Amino acid sequence: MNSKLNDITKQFYDSHIEVWPQNSRWYRYTIESINNYVYTEYTKMARKIKNPLILNAGSGGSTYKIKCDMWHVDISPKKIENFKHHKTCSIENMPFKDNTFDLCICVGSIINYCDPISAINELIRCIKPSGKLILEFESSVTGELFFDKLFGKNVSLFTSNYLNSSHSEWLYNPKYIIQILKKHDGKISNIRRFHLLSSMFLPLLGEEHAYILSKSDFIFNHIPFLNKISSNVIITFSKGC
Repeated sequence: MNSKLNDITKQFYDSHIEVWPQNSRWYRYTIESINNYVYTEYTKMARKIKNPLILNAGSGGSTYKIKCDMWHVDISPKKIENFKHHKTCSIENMPFKDNTFDLCICVGSIINYCDPISAINELIRCIKPSGKLILEFESSVTGELFFDKLFGKNVSLFTSNYLNSSHSEWLYNPKYIIQILKKHDGKISNIRRFHLLSSMFLPLLGEEHAYILSKSDFIFNHIPFLNKISSNVIITFSKGC
C-alpha cells in the first residue's frame, strides 16, 4: 500500500525546500492550527513531567516552539540533519525501544503517505505507558469530496495539484483511524477538526477565498453532523498504563 508512495513522497520532499505553499492563507491557517494544538497539548504534559522526551515523527524540521529533548524522524535527511537527535527512516519502522517517549507528535498529514495500521502501531509502541500521541491527518469526510465517490471511504487515494506537481495521498475516515487507535490500551482525550465549512466551498471558491470561512471553525465544531465534515483532523491519544 505504501512503499511506492513513500518513494515518491521522499523525492517530492527532497526536491522542495518548503513543503507548504508559503503564499497560501489556507495552508498558513493549517500550520497555525496544528502548531497551536500541539503546543497546548505539550504544555499540559510539561506541567506534570519535567523535560518530557519527545518523538517528532515525520518532523520536516518543525519544532512547534517546543524547547526540550526531541528526536526528529523523517524519510528526508535534508529536513532533519541539523538537529542533535535525528534518524532517517519511515515512521512505520523506527529504531527505538518500546516505551521510550513521553510524547509522540505525528502531524502534517504524515500518515496520509503510510499504511495507517503499521504507522499507528509503531508510534504507540514507542511511547511510554501513560504517554501521549498527537496525530493529525487529512480526512475523506471533507466537504471538498461531498459529491465524490471517495467521500467518507475508510481509505481512498486522492490525487491533486500541489506545488505545481501531481500529488497523491491516502485520505482516511476519522472513524477508521479512531478504530485503529482503540485497538490499543488507552483512550482518546481530545479531537479537533479544522477547515470545516471552508472545505465545502473549496471546489467552488478555491483556497484563497474558501480560507476566509475557516474562521468559523470554532462555531461549526459545535454543530452536530456539520462538525464531522472537515479537511483535517487532529487527535490526542493517551496510552494505557
